[in-house]
Amino acid sequence: MKKRVKNISRFSGLSYQDLLDQESRPVPQSLRESTETYLGSEPLSVDRYLSREYHEQEKRQLWNFGHGRPLERELDTYYTLPVVNQLLETLDRVQIRVARELDLPVLCLMDELPMDFDHFYD
Repeated sequence: MKKRVKNISRFSGLSYQDLLDQESRPVPQSLRESTETYLGSEPLSVDRYLSREYHEQEKRQLWNFGHGRPLERELDTYYTLPVVNQLLETLDRVQIRVARELDLPVLCLMDELPMDFDHFYD
């Protein structure tokens, strides 16, 4: 399932450094340091991101739902997907209740879209 991708050259407008030069206040030196590394010009395959096998691997390693204050300390507790889904369903129920109490329309796609690999809901 390899797709041909049109070669895209670098943007020819203002560079990041040009934008920093236009700042009215001093810019920290760390923003001036280049972290740009040439990684080649070959198109990257997206096949792995579209495969069910990769999806299953990623699902097992999902850690986005951390508990705590990540800016204060490293997180060491994470919610599993079933718990997160239950929390989100609870939030949806509360949203529906509040909307009805305020006589507002209820907009909820969760009931319409299946939660599977073939559909996306955010």
